[in-house]
Amino acid sequence: MKSFEIHGKFKMGDKMQKFTKIFNGMNEKSVIEKVYCDIGSRHRVKRCNIEIIKIEERKE
Repeated sequence: MKSFEIHGKFKMGDKMQKFTKIFNGMNEKSVIEKVYCDIGSRHRVKRCNIEIIKIEERKE
């Protein structure tokens, strides 16, 4: 498993809230899906209101 650091923002009311998350996954596509699920379930935000800015593979 690889570790990825994801930077992005999502719409919370009238403001854009920034976030940084670290997830483990096989590839970027699976990690993006985890981000959408996590942010959506925690903050009740639809996927169209979540913007992923940067994905970096972490070297550990």
